Amino acid sequence: MISRDELDTPIARGNRIKSARMLCGLNRKSFSERSHISLPTLRSWEEPDNNRGGLTKKGAERLINAFYLCGVICKIDWLLFGKGIAPQTVNKSTGSFFSIQDEEQAWSEEETILKDIISFKANNKNAVVATIDDKDMLPLFSLGDFVGGVKIFFPHIKHLIGLNCIIQTNTKLMVRTIEAIDDKNIATLTPYNRKGEALKDVDIIFAAEIVWHRRRASYVVTQEEVEVCPI
Repeated sequence: MISRDELDTPIARGNRIKSARMLCGLNRKSFSERSHISLPTLRSWEEPDNNRGGLTKKGAERLINAFYLCGVICKIDWLLFGKGIAPQTVNKSTGSFFSIQDEEQAWSEEETILKDIISFKANNKNAVVATIDDKDMLPLFSLGDFVGGVKIFFPHIKHLIGLNCIIQTNTKLMVRTIEAIDDKNIATLTPYNRKGEALKDVDIIFAAEIVWHRRRASYVVTQEEVEVCPI
């Protein structure tokens, strides 16, 4: 499991900002324009230099209001410290928002996760969601976690070198870091913790930088359930 210290880092906060923004269905520029938060400021929060600086409490309060206006409820403790329930989307059937209390009563953990997956896929064209089903990405991701991203295809996959990605090969969907890739789309993939074995000469069909992450306490929802989520 990820330690509390790791959840409190500027980089971890930046990843949570990006995750909530993607749940809004907006790229960085569009979110900046709608929220009136400057693009350089938003970039500095999402991608802090050398794990220093990053999001402050005052900045988090601005983001909470901006996410709300974009149809996503996000709590400040989750944004700053990774505590509590992950961001929730608008209840589109009624036009109202779920309160945290209503959400806990109305949805089991599995139902809440599936609802978030549906929203992520609906708000992001070419979205893909995968489960963490092995230990190669520990401690960044835990077994049973859900991760999401937007599919990138050849020849643009080269821009994902060094990033943690969801990767579709000829045989399976996996989560790894792209270490290198050649002009024929043949890649070397490595585990985050370096304890696992690097995969060489892997033919990639598509890759997606992980921009959405949903942590859960137990592994119940299956990959098959994820793949058949309606959008």
